[in-house]
Amino acid sequence: MALLDAMIRAAAGGWLNGVQGRKSAMLIADVIFALGSFVMAAAPEPYMLIFDRLLVGLGVGIASVTALMYIAEAAPSEIRGGLVSTNVLMITRWLVSIVPR
Repeated sequence: MALLDAMIRAAAGGWLNGVQGRKSAMLIADVIFALGSFVMAAAPEPYMLIFDRLLVGLGVGIASVTALMYIAEAAPSEIRGGLVSTNVLMITRWLVSIVPR
């Protein structure tokens, strides 16, 4: 559920990056993710757990977009393509590993 929510809410990451900038967007994503994780760990009811998974998905979605944008802007041009490609390949490898065989 958090993965699906992260994919949907990654669009919020683009908007937040445009409004707040890369560094602020990453800090906001980290706070959202940490808050959701702590509350999820102490969730007394299943409904709270589901809500917190959606909150964690928002943080992951924003962070995934922001990290790629930050790498693309901060890296020197000689290694920029390799860094962005490596990030995308690692995400793709992880997604392939969770698909049932």
